[in-house]
Amino acid sequence: MDGCGQIQCVNGGVCYENLPDLSISAYCLCKNGYTGKFCEIEYFQCQGNGRFLDQYNCANGK
Repeated sequence: MDGCGQIQCVNGGVCYENLPDLSISAYCLCKNGYTGKFCEIEYFQCQGNGRFLDQYNCANGK
């Protein structure tokens, strides 16, 4: 059983538990700009206002 008591989300991520087939599993829901199992990986996210710091990465969906 891997509930929220056994994992630590970082960078403002929030842990949620689900019960598929009565076995508890947990996952982190990451804030914008973070990914990874525990929200430990920061990634570049394009801004929605049309101004980009890195146009190449925005054009490539990064």
